[in-house]
Amino acid sequence: MNRLLAILVLIGVLSGCASQPPEPATLDSPEDFQAALAQAIENDTVDTFWDQVVADRPAPLIFGNSAVFIYRGEAETVRWSVDYAISDGSLKAMRGQRQGDSDIWLHVREFPADARLSYRLIIDEDEPILDPLNPYQAMEGSGPVSELRMPAYEFPEAAVRSDDTPRGLLSDDMTLQGEHLPYPVTYRVYTPFAYESLQDLPVIYVADGQEYLDDDLGSMVIILDNLIAGGAIEPVMAVFLDPRDPVTGGNRRASQYTGSRAFEAFLVEELVPTIDATYRTGASADTRAILGASFGGTLAANLGLKHPDTFGLIGMHSPGFPEHDLIKAYAESDRLPLKIFMSIGTLGDVGLDVRRYVRDLLLDKGYALHYVEVNDGHAWGNYRRVTDDTLIYFFGQE
Repeated sequence: MNRLLAILVLIGVLSGCASQPPEPATLDSPEDFQAALAQAIENDTVDTFWDQVVADRPAPLIFGNSAVFIYRGEAETVRWSVDYAISDGSLKAMRGQRQGDSDIWLHVREFPADARLSYRLIIDEDEPILDPLNPYQAMEGSGPVSELRMPAYEFPEAAVRSDDTPRGLLSDDMTLQGEHLPYPVTYRVYTPFAYESLQDLPVIYVADGQEYLDDDLGSMVIILDNLIAGGAIEPVMAVFLDPRDPVTGGNRRASQYTGSRAFEAFLVEELVPTIDATYRTGASADTRAILGASFGGTLAANLGLKHPDTFGLIGMHSPGFPEHDLIKAYAESDRLPLKIFMSIGTLGDVGLDVRRYVRDLLLDKGYALHYVEVNDGHAWGNYRRVTDDTLIYFFGQE
């Protein structure tokens, strides 16, 4: 007996009676699921099908490498939305299809086995909401999101806090008013455990630092503590840059991170010397890193190009390249004394082809480059997955 026939027997089509829906274990593929649902619709047993097959299973329903996004409710349109779309827009257009004359909506898509994706549900183009059938949630800069986790996805071990791990210290907010900017810049400083006994420390400057250090977003303080305590990296300081106006809360990142000469001069000529004069730093380019995601990665790329004598370690998580002049400048310049980490997401991460072009350009010019592609989106779940790799590449101990 083939699988579909077995399902039809289970739901009573062949016996002519209204029997129980199939157990989830008998549904091995999206096609099985849709066939069984179609029979339930035809037999007017949708409520029973939903209660016994769907209600107790977390959505999206996973069958091998396929995810079935599902929603039940009266609507004109249903879609599952990610924040960013790949170049052809296909991921953003995750539109649900109504199943027959029922109030059930489905969207089926294949993903890599270890994929993770942040998304929200949009009904009738209203405000996005969390998926009511999905118990997995995460935080993004824009707030809580639902989270698709494919079977091989694992939350990064380095981002899990342990009570036994010695912890470094994170300062309160500090501000610096320099001459290059008409406003003060806020930042926080992380010093590693046993800082007072250390000297000549490497330093990593982190764009969008308020999000990288947030335990629900970048989890970077947890990762630093774990990697240092475990001996994976040498003790490292971190300076978390906050692009928000300390009075109004307005975010200046779009203007600061995309080629602002004034902001770059502030970092190089004012903040870095202040940190080096105040803390036990090594104060050299080959032990000083700049890290950022998206536009923060753009900032890192610009600083590496224009100030390699200040920042010799360049970290870019899903970097944005809004100006091709930046790419052209790297292509036309001599190879600079830089060590570069670049990662991108393969799901809903903008500019995938452009980033791969930049990868090839850097490799062709002979740069020391560690490049990673992650089956994730343009999201903090992505950046958190590669932050330990970034730190180990820059500061790892043999």
